[in-house]
Amino acid sequence: MKLLAMLSYDNRMIPVTENPQPFGREDFEGVAPPEVVKTISRKAKPHFTIFYDYSKGSFFVEDRNSTNGTLLNGVQIRGRGPQPLKDGDVISPAGAIDLKFVHRVVS
Repeated sequence: MKLLAMLSYDNRMIPVTENPQPFGREDFEGVAPPEVVKTISRKAKPHFTIFYDYSKGSFFVEDRNSTNGTLLNGVQIRGRGPQPLKDGDVISPAGAIDLKFVHRVVS
């Protein structure tokens, strides 16, 4: 079994290749407009992290107190611990861009 996960933005795909995988400003440079990217925290202090919990069989997203927060389907998750992710959920770092979470299980 292989898990494939990515973030989709404006017909562009940003792969989730690590577990856990932190996301920061650098991940969105060249993908989103510069004025949007500058509102997202740098990777040194990740804006949010996506990880897969094998014991629960699910992906999660967590914002550990980034400067401008992260929305999950329009709800602020900053400082609220790991939040479960499902295919089609929308992650919005700093509420600035909407990233659609997409995942598949491949045999």
